[in-house]
Parts: sequence; structure tokens; C-alpha cells
Amino acid sequence: MKNLRKLALTVGLLALCACASRTPGTDTSGSKEGRVDCSTVRCAACPTGQHPILKPPDCCRCVPD
Repeated sequence: MKNLRKLALTVGLLALCACASRTPGTDTSGSKEGRVDCSTVRCAACPTGQHPILKPPDCCRCVPD
């Protein structure tokens, strides 16, 4: 029983830390607050004849030139 309490406490503490360490501005849920800023995103290279769209929420989607 003691080990189960320790495990529950550890999991709770990790969940709390995960919530507290969330970086503002990385939410892609579509809300007006916390949108992705595509000007700071680095995308992988697109195939020849295409470029990244650079518009939220999918900044790195490749589109034809």
C-alpha cells in the first residue's frame, strides 16, 4: 500500500509539473489566444516546385509555387 501511495504521488507531481511547464503560444487548438506564430517555425525542405504555406495551424504544409 505504501508503494501505491508513492506511485500515485509521483504521477500526480509529474502531471502538475507538465501543466505548469506548458509554454504559452504553442497551443494549436484554434483558440484566439495562444496561436502558433509561423514566422518563428523552421520547416523541413519542401519538394522541388513547392514551398511551406506558413499559415496556422499547419505552418509547414507544402503547397505548389
